[in-house]
Amino acid sequence: MKILVTSDIHGKTHLLKAVRDLHPDIDYHLDAGDSGLTVKEIEQYNILSVKGNTDYFLNLPQERIISTEENTIYMTHGHTLDVKYGTAAILAEAKKNHANICIYGHTHQPMIVKDEILLLNPGSLKDFPYTYIIIENNVATLHELN
Repeated sequence: MKILVTSDIHGKTHLLKAVRDLHPDIDYHLDAGDSGLTVKEIEQYNILSVKGNTDYFLNLPQERIISTEENTIYMTHGHTLDVKYGTAAILAEAKKNHANICIYGHTHQPMIVKDEILLLNPGSLKDFPYTYIIIENNVATLHELN
């Protein structure tokens, strides 16, 4: 199974298209909010997304629980859990939801931390370096779009 994880695209559809062109074989595309995409674009790319602090007009959930054959994933943008000041609150939410993977955005700072729960922040496709994460065979890898 191959999962593309993005966040904070902020409407940079040309960069999103470039990433998708590099990975046409993904099974899921998860986006942790602030996509700046239209409903049509989210549907066109078949993205599972959450509402970020700048997604004013999108009717998206604040959080999602995604169950795959191998994982339970908790995903939220993170702004309501003050992720700029630490990850304790978001990890507590992930644990409460029995997730073994936690995905968030908001900070534009990419991060992969493997502990009891795999904590992932794909960074941003808005700010250079443009970053995203691929999860394949339960291994998360940070990628930069050149």
